[in-house]
Amino acid sequence: MNQVTRYLWNASSIALGFLATLNPAHAQIVPDNTLPVNSKVTGCPVCTIEGGTVRGVNLFHSFQEFGVPTGGEAFFNNGLQIENIFGRVTGANLSHIDGLLRANGTANLFLINPNGIIFGENARLDIRGSFFASTANTLKFPDGSEFSATNPQAPPLLRINVTPGLQWGTSQPGATITNRGNLAPRQDLTLVADRLDLQGQLSAGGDLTLWAQDTVKVREEVRTPFAAVAGGNLTIKGTNGIDILALSLLSPGGFAFQSGGNLSLMSDGIISGDARFSSGGGFSIKSVSGGLANFVSYYDPIISASGDVDVAANYTGTSLLVEARGNIRFQGDINITGPDTSGLPPGPDTATLSTTSALIMRSGQSSLAYGGVNSGNVPIYGNGAVPAGITLGGDVVVQPFNGVGGIVNLTAASGNVSTGLISTNGLQTRLSGSNAIGGAITISAANNINITGNL
Repeated sequence: MNQVTRYLWNASSIALGFLATLNPAHAQIVPDNTLPVNSKVTGCPVCTIEGGTVRGVNLFHSFQEFGVPTGGEAFFNNGLQIENIFGRVTGANLSHIDGLLRANGTANLFLINPNGIIFGENARLDIRGSFFASTANTLKFPDGSEFSATNPQAPPLLRINVTPGLQWGTSQPGATITNRGNLAPRQDLTLVADRLDLQGQLSAGGDLTLWAQDTVKVREEVRTPFAAVAGGNLTIKGTNGIDILALSLLSPGGFAFQSGGNLSLMSDGIISGDARFSSGGGFSIKSVSGGLANFVSYYDPIISASGDVDVAANYTGTSLLVEARGNIRFQGDINITGPDTSGLPPGPDTATLSTTSALIMRSGQSSLAYGGVNSGNVPIYGNGAVPAGITLGGDVVVQPFNGVGGIVNLTAASGNVSTGLISTNGLQTRLSGSNAIGGAITISAANNINITGNL
């Protein structure tokens, strides 16, 4: 059992043990009495939720407890004129959901519980609209009114669809959304908390948004590889860190993160991206507050994008491959520390990435060797190479492995290559007395090659 597999097995065992300790008494739905027209719940554990307070096309529910046991159901039996269903939990317990959430028509479902939300392995959605779950204490509407779980007043007098411009309040430190299930609404999927602890499958027909005030943590179980798939944009924001270990070794192509639109990672802390990323639009990494981010990866970092790749970060880690139909721009330094020994899925560059310290970048490609996600609502390129180049704003240092220098391969099919210092023996210059044999540097551009540093 290699190091990565053993780690995933241990993580799986810990997760199963944690879920087994949850109090099943919390897996129930109990309305409170804070609304002008209160919610009514019948038929549990296959629960039907009716009543609630209607404001135009918006329906408001309020609960003392909200949970769904294994095999149970929470059916929001809304009228078909309802466009948005808002639910809040005003009690002191977290929500444990290990069954089905569903609603009528194409209504969007919003659920806030400041204490935390756990989606168990059997959690599923039958939502033909969008689904929003958060540990925020309140939802804020465009007119300045709020629907609060910690100060439960009557819902605002809203008569229109309020989802454009909807915002949310802060989460208490430590308030966590945990997912082990399969969350797949027809439209957008949004998870917002102080911390996100994610396994299982997340899939959205529209945009997929994962936001944490603190840290976004992603792991996978050996039996259930993690997947985050968006038909539109996929956005991951962890203000204090993003911690991803999701190799998806059991899924075709090994891409844990896939988007039809743009794919973005944002954090002021360390962005640890041990995963493959496939974007049907652009791909970007940046900090939240400005300046260069800190991007690290020690297992299987492959980035494939149908648009541009823009990484405003310093990178440190294992052999890196980036391919794009558009431009590639790395604004920080790149430090390749060694080959990827995690056990890569088959691919045209597997032998190089797994045996050698390597940096491989290909821009302006007419087709992609990896990924191949269909583009969503983003501009796409026609057949053939496009005028796209490679720009490396910092230094590139590829550390030697077993005494042999690394490989740098930069290919711009129909554009320019601009780079600073490049070293393939771990030193800024090739000294005759160094212990490492200099590696291969290949730079290919249809137009100009601009090198401002040393090779």
